[in-house]
Amino acid sequence: LLIHYIGFFINKKNKNNILACGLFAWAGKDVSQFNKQMFDMLGILNETRGKHSCGVTTDGEIYNGIDAEKVYRDFISKKGYKLPKKFPVVIGHTRHSTVGIHSLDNSHPFGYGYNDEHKSFQFIGVHNGTLLNHKELAVNNNLELRRPSVTNKNKTIDKIDSEIILECIYSNKNYKVLSEYNGAAALLFTNVNEPNVIYAYHGASK
Repeated sequence: LLIHYIGFFINKKNKNNILACGLFAWAGKDVSQFNKQMFDMLGILNETRGKHSCGVTTDGEIYNGIDAEKVYRDFISKKGYKLPKKFPVVIGHTRHSTVGIHSLDNSHPFGYGYNDEHKSFQFIGVHNGTLLNHKELAVNNNLELRRPSVTNKNKTIDKIDSEIILECIYSNKNYKVLSEYNGAAALLFTNVNEPNVIYAYHGASK
């Protein structure tokens, strides 16, 4: 299954309502079916939707491209990501930021929880769109509004809207937040406990 250009034709005539970032993914029955060339082609096609940073997740690990590797084609040529060996699921993201600066801390995918067996994140997801009430969602769902920086653990940063909506889904183990957010949201996420499943969401806000 290849998923790409989520939200590409949404409100095509109204530029203010077109979602930004690019989301693309693959899921199969076996990791040997993964076609890296085809997947990376989707990433390059999605550069038009976001050139502020990019990222890929395989086997519960996250690989990000920022600065000189912020454009997907530069990311795969200079840094890249490991091929899936355990789980037949791969998710990619090209970011066009609307909330939060261009940084490693704010680049997608976002990972939550820890899987002891596989020594990786348990839940990983990406978001496309802008939420108008993400701070309210964090408070209502008992989430912290700040977290330690990835690059400096002694420094705390504000969580961006994308991080909060995905954390709500992971923490609550339900989809209640999808009826509570105000703004735009298209989501792809996966859980290593369901090793070849990708969840895709796109819907109108409240």
